[in-house]
Amino acid sequence: MARACSQLKDSELKLSLLHLLLELDPPDKAALYYRIGQLNRLLNRREACKAAYEMCLTLDPNNSLAQYKLAMENGVTLSTAPAAYVASLFDTYANTFDDHLVGTLKYRTPGLLLRACLDVAQLNQPSPAASPRWRRCADLGCGTGLAGVLFRPYVDFLLGVDLSGKMVDEARRKACYDELVVGLLEQPLEAVGPDGLYDLIIAADVLVYLGDLGPLFSTLVRATSPGALVGFSVEAAEPPGTATAAGDAEARTMEVGYRLTETGRFVHYDNYIQGLARRHGLATLRNDSVVLRQSAHQPVWGVLYVLQRAPATCSSVP
Repeated sequence: MARACSQLKDSELKLSLLHLLLELDPPDKAALYYRIGQLNRLLNRREACKAAYEMCLTLDPNNSLAQYKLAMENGVTLSTAPAAYVASLFDTYANTFDDHLVGTLKYRTPGLLLRACLDVAQLNQPSPAASPRWRRCADLGCGTGLAGVLFRPYVDFLLGVDLSGKMVDEARRKACYDELVVGLLEQPLEAVGPDGLYDLIIAADVLVYLGDLGPLFSTLVRATSPGALVGFSVEAAEPPGTATAAGDAEARTMEVGYRLTETGRFVHYDNYIQGLARRHGLATLRNDSVVLRQSAHQPVWGVLYVLQRAPATCSSVP
């Protein structure tokens, strides 16, 4: 409590100083208004927060970070989080990520995803004693490598890609990846040739920063071999068993298939994911409702999906 009070006092002081700086008419007023918006959000002054982001955009209409933050405050759904927002967020978080996510938030998505993928793959093994193994695996949004260390024993080649350079630095210390890339999720997949196709692609707790998953699904199909598995998590639009009659606004959101929340993360509807899978020729083998982690001591519900590209078919010769 004392620490929280101290942080609030610090925020108040910073806010006062920023307003004093504005009176000096500095050249970077847009950046100052953006920071004022952040501090007002921290102090739960929502209207002042929105007003600051609006002023930032008046001065700098192309500021993608302010656009995104204002959309969060106004309940407006965009198609994706700006790359700069995600990179900055996780660069700041990298040094304490593992301890906070696993220790404090009880994060369990990588382990659940591994179990789901293994269970599906086991069905295709020649004997119950045989262990599933994949030739090439891509870990999208690899972060610090929490999923990588778990999947490593089951793959011959493991790629990790993440927008945050500092998260990738942490992943490199775990020494579980054969290749690491700092960039957009699709970046290393778009250049894959016939000999580099993946038979497993995973994305643990990363699609929450993408609303529209259509372009990614198209890339996944091009970068995978026949029979490949695609395993990922999304945050659920509502906990299991709580569905109610949708109002007009909710019905429109369900039609779009995803929604940006005030946390800056997207939630996705099951009918949207299933529709994308069908349109891209992917079969849904698992869609399990699970608790992904905790937030404010409350469970964060999500869905684990394991999809599969159609296996290659052998044509008979008459």
